[in-house]
Amino acid sequence: INAEYMGAIKFIGDIKKKKLDKNYIFQHFFSPLDLVDKRAIGHFYELAEHLISLLTFEYKDLVSAEEIVSLFAVYSTNAHRIPDLDGGGLFPLASLLEHSCTPNAWCTLYNAQELYCHATETIHAGEHIKMNYAPFYMSTPHRHLYLQKYFFQCNCDACEILPDKTRGFWCQKCDGGVIYPSGSGEEISKWLCEKCGQHITMYEVAQFREIEKSLEMADPRIIDINNVTKRTIHPSHYTIYNALNEQCNYYMKMNDFKNAKICVEEQLKDIIQVYSETNPEVADIKEKLGRIYTMLGEFRMALQIFESVYKLRVIINGINAPVTIIVKENIENCKTIL
Repeated sequence: INAEYMGAIKFIGDIKKKKLDKNYIFQHFFSPLDLVDKRAIGHFYELAEHLISLLTFEYKDLVSAEEIVSLFAVYSTNAHRIPDLDGGGLFPLASLLEHSCTPNAWCTLYNAQELYCHATETIHAGEHIKMNYAPFYMSTPHRHLYLQKYFFQCNCDACEILPDKTRGFWCQKCDGGVIYPSGSGEEISKWLCEKCGQHITMYEVAQFREIEKSLEMADPRIIDINNVTKRTIHPSHYTIYNALNEQCNYYMKMNDFKNAKICVEEQLKDIIQVYSETNPEVADIKEKLGRIYTMLGEFRMALQIFESVYKLRVIINGINAPVTIIVKENIENCKTIL
């Protein structure tokens, strides 16, 4: 069974054991079943039938295949991941938060039981509270593909009209200009240089897409980033960001913290061009950089970074969040050493 469904299977098991009330779940959580073609969720039905076949006789009538499919759908569209429990949890209020690729809030898990939502941007009265269901630093087409698991197509500004800052290419018609596609970049007219305002040709778009494809297929650990980003692709492109991440992980395993630091510093330069400072990914990258500085023995620089991260964690995750407490401990450790 695919690992993606293990949390849902545990969820079904708790209903079978009567730890959860399936009627309450159907009443309080959104299910997309009425909105999608059954053929699109055929794998749910196959898995449901398989689970039914594994039940002993006395449990056969406890839950039907249709109910299992409905529960899978509820779980897949509403559950928040709980790493400590190797699964997910359903939180009625948090499930009401809508998705946006430009979110204004972030949810943080406390003690694997409580979910707190913190504003990461100013939210005015009457404005919707929005969180991002997808990982950060994904291109718009990749985000759309990822969000299919939630059975909806996002139509926020980032998906429709805003330039996709994770797909930048150097403009060949002016000096220092960067071309970004608006939205998913399906239309040629959506590819525009932000500096000179020039559109590009269908041939150039095809070239850019071919470069993206080749970089996606390449081993990220051996991509010559300095060389690649000199000619066509911009350093903030998602393929470069992902390659930097993989190269950093490789250097960390080799205890080459100097080169790992260079990779993370480049990632930080990239991400602040794409997101606001209060984005969770920005805090993660800064914290990673702080840890590398401690490994290099540069505790004064690490202290400065951790203090910056702490301010972000308080806003994004809350002052009592486990991740915030860890950063505070890192600050105290640096001060003790200094």
